[in-house]
Amino acid sequence: MNRTQDTPAVLMEKLLRAVEAKDLTAIAGLYAEGAVLVDPHYPVPRMEGREAILEGLRWAFPKMKSFGFVVVHSFTSADGGKAVVEVDSHHVLEMGMKLDFSQVFVIETQDGLITRLRAYPPYGPGGVGALVLGLSRLWRRLRSAIGTATSVFKRKPRQGKGEKYDCKT
Repeated sequence: MNRTQDTPAVLMEKLLRAVEAKDLTAIAGLYAEGAVLVDPHYPVPRMEGREAILEGLRWAFPKMKSFGFVVVHSFTSADGGKAVVEVDSHHVLEMGMKLDFSQVFVIETQDGLITRLRAYPPYGPGGVGALVLGLSRLWRRLRSAIGTATSVFKRKPRQGKGEKYDCKT
């Protein structure tokens, strides 16, 4: 197939192989000039324009000993210009640490080139969202731990709001 006949899923497969090979020339040939890449793994998570995307990859490539991607599923839109691709990632950092995780990519194409690509990793948000999510998860774990430890506590109604726990003697 030539470039203009490639489906978004085929373009994604080509992109993944080019990233595994750390082939910036091949990667540049897959992106439109004004393409957008959104990926929270990079210092600048939203890269606009082919050169900004390549700069992000120039930052990432020296930190990675190897990239590995296995496409699990792909779904192409009815208009043929978009796809969702689920990938199992198997990477090795330069220091030898292995990273194995799944992620989903949403790809948009036009005229046989990638115009937009967004990565959805399996972990939560950053910033205030991460703080709220982290505190919520901690609260659930603490409540669960306290729930299993209640055999040493008895509940006694408290004057006013809430409950008070007294140790059994």
